[in-house]
Amino acid sequence: MGRSTDRVSGIIQTDGYESYDSLLKSKLKILHAGCWNHARRKFFEILKIDPNNAGAQWIVKEIGKLYAIESKAKEGKLSSEEHLSLKTIGI
Repeated sequence: MGRSTDRVSGIIQTDGYESYDSLLKSKLKILHAGCWNHARRKFFEILKIDPNNAGAQWIVKEIGKLYAIESKAKEGKLSSEEHLSLKTIGI
């Protein structure tokens, strides 16, 4: 990234592609938000090695709850307010 990003600030969501790491190491005021699918995959890798890992089990379950909320929202079963409320309280 060149000079066009010199004054950039905010949140950028990316997948797990390694080239995006340079943004994190720069002096830009950017918060890096990762992809849930890529993060979730790492916890499944842990569970392949250690199926009884309680921390990985918990994370996979919680991410599953977020996926369920997003699925309901996409199907139009949630209002914008309900969608935001459920994501905020983490149900």
